[in-house]
Amino acid sequence: MPEWRLLWFATLLIVGSGGGKGVALASIPVGTATFVAGADEEGVQPEDLTVGHWVTVKGTTGANGVLLANSVEVSYPKDEQEIIGTVTETRKVDDADVILVVDGQPAFVGPKARLRGVDVSRLRKLKGSRVSIEGYWRSPAKFSVRELEVRSKGRDRLEGRIDAITRGPEGLELRVMGRTVVLLPEAELEASDPLDSVTLADPTEYDDLIIERRIDDDDDIPGRRIAPDLWGGVRLEWQRSDQRNFDLDDSVDADRVDDEYSVRGELRWVPSPRFFGLVEYRHGWRDRFEEDDGSSAVDRGRLNEAHVYWRDVLIKGLDLQIGRQDFDEEREWLYDENLDAVRAFVRRYSMRLELFAAGIIAGGSPRDEDVNTYGAILSTETSADWSVGAYAIRRDSDLGGARRATHLGLRGLGEFVDDHESWAELSFLTGQDSGNELTGWAYDFGDVWYPPWAEDWYIVAGLAYGSGDRGTFDGKDATFRQTGLHDNNAKFGGVTSFRYYGELFQPELANMRISTLAVGRRFGKRESIDLVFHRYDQDFARPFLVDADLREDPNGLSTNLGWEVDLVLGSRSLERANFELVFGRFEPGDAFPDADHAWIMKAQVRLQL
Repeated sequence: MPEWRLLWFATLLIVGSGGGKGVALASIPVGTATFVAGADEEGVQPEDLTVGHWVTVKGTTGANGVLLANSVEVSYPKDEQEIIGTVTETRKVDDADVILVVDGQPAFVGPKARLRGVDVSRLRKLKGSRVSIEGYWRSPAKFSVRELEVRSKGRDRLEGRIDAITRGPEGLELRVMGRTVVLLPEAELEASDPLDSVTLADPTEYDDLIIERRIDDDDDIPGRRIAPDLWGGVRLEWQRSDQRNFDLDDSVDADRVDDEYSVRGELRWVPSPRFFGLVEYRHGWRDRFEEDDGSSAVDRGRLNEAHVYWRDVLIKGLDLQIGRQDFDEEREWLYDENLDAVRAFVRRYSMRLELFAAGIIAGGSPRDEDVNTYGAILSTETSADWSVGAYAIRRDSDLGGARRATHLGLRGLGEFVDDHESWAELSFLTGQDSGNELTGWAYDFGDVWYPPWAEDWYIVAGLAYGSGDRGTFDGKDATFRQTGLHDNNAKFGGVTSFRYYGELFQPELANMRISTLAVGRRFGKRESIDLVFHRYDQDFARPFLVDADLREDPNGLSTNLGWEVDLVLGSRSLERANFELVFGRFEPGDAFPDADHAWIMKAQVRLQL
């Protein structure tokens, strides 16, 4: 393995992570003089306020989230905004992250947030409490919290930039972080320095389009502003996979070790709240050592994404995305691929409809690039805690024989019952493959339980089934196949996602029954550990696996394939770096007589520059 490459990545990791802390290079001296409206000719008058002033507004929140202000102070711009108000709603985003709605402003409390006066497990219990949140206002739909503190009674407060000033029926109205602020007649206006010396704040660009686009946080590259409408970001990644005895035979030298390095660069152009363009390029290197074949290396680059996104095209609620784009969904049971596609999103009456037509898979095989994909996905948006939906996905290919496969399915995801995060998938496969009729079906049901008496712990149970075929050559194939765009990768209750059908075996849900039990624990919001057990059985005993990482076929006499146990550790403790470590062991069942067990170890480091 080239030593320069490992040294280069290690140096960047040490220099780039920096413990996740910013360094203040200088501070701006701020005077202590106060200028009060109406005191004299030097006093701050309402008409002296202008768009761009950074203000701290205090008062009382009235109807519709309007802040009735009795105090406004103008000061120098700061890096973070602040809201003090009442939590009116709480929503669970995934296994730990929470959205608090503070006086109408959704605030995302993720692993980067520092908590004061409240524990992670109590975030969902804050409804009705007064809190102070500091962080970054992204748009009226999102505030990224960096510090949260529970507060006692007092005045509500907004600290941020004035984005608009209008004259309303009750007096002067300011627009601060999307909120309407009404200046009461008795309001005191103050300034830390004379207004002509106070720097104006730059406008906040709405980047919720970008944020909403990323379903998988492993794909997200937040980036930095490099021009008024342009953001750029770079991510470095190293992953090692040490595969031992995947042929289930200790007497044969067939172990493999892969070291993969990659650099991903992304540019995002956001000229308006309704439009953005994105380009992402990835270059990767893989060094492989195999006991039977020796060393080899691969060096390849590819354009992962290049697309544009319009919001509210022609009519409100219609979004359009065109170009090479990332298709992703929460469990990656249907898809997780980069496709050349046209995609439309329609939001009406608490429903969301996604329609798409797609072609090439970026960096895929010749068969992948021959497939045309069409789909429609309908889901509810009535609750932030759960969603149900239906879908139809069709894939057509003529390479190696005509195949016309359509998946029709129903699904439900989310917190339907308190302390339980559940999923349910039901799918039917129909169509033709080289003259055979496709008639397979599958289900996947599971639940993550957060026992109220075991803080930070969670228990998982799941059962998945994909039908098989007896092999009677009757012109029908009852074997279920997943879409071919799937990845079967998600989180249970921890900070990191993993292959939930087994990190070592990694089977497709085809002619397969998979029983899963797991237990996990979070250590705060940024570290977790999962211990996962899987039992594998074929639907019908067949002398092959439809798709799996094992390099050995079963005997076709027994349906008992064996079991696997995985240990998954994840950390997001550094601001711009995360770490994952996986250990897995597969113990063969009766379908692999006289077989030896297999092992895997994976390690991964990601660094955001």
